[in-house]
Amino acid sequence: MDMEDIRLANEMTCDVLGKSLDDLNSISRDLLELVDRMVREKVEASKDGKTGKAPDRRDITFSRRDIREYTGWPHARVQRYLRQLVDMEYLLTVAGRSGFKVQLHTGV
Repeated sequence: MDMEDIRLANEMTCDVLGKSLDDLNSISRDLLELVDRMVREKVEASKDGKTGKAPDRRDITFSRRDIREYTGWPHARVQRYLRQLVDMEYLLTVAGRSGFKVQLHTGV
């Protein structure tokens, strides 16, 4: 067994254990990653042109419609997997003027 074998074994172990220890199914994980990317893009787009200051990620809220438009996923799919992300507190719901909005939990 040489160093390359050890490196490959470590890589395979991380892949296998990482997936089996994840508390989200793969579709929910995909949605969370897409939402995270959407939030990063919204933060970047909201930077102040003069100061370069960006809003905090916690201040970015979005609706299911925003998620559907960003991901291209159908309503039922977004609703199903969004519910799991909210239930497991990866995303938080906040009351807004036009109903409930969602925000990315800061621990993600």
